[in-house]
Amino acid sequence: MIKFIKNILATIWLIGWALIFRWAGKNDFAPEDKAEGIRSIEGIEQ
Repeated sequence: MIKFIKNILATIWLIGWALIFRWAGKNDFAPEDKAEGIRSIEGIEQ
């Protein structure tokens, strides 16, 4: 029974991370978007 509960929690955890990364990709929290934003800010300052 405990093993079954652990499997459910692991599945929820993995799905949760997948959703967080998908959501992050649509916002400004994705690393590549952040790097682009920093580059554009540095370009404006120079």
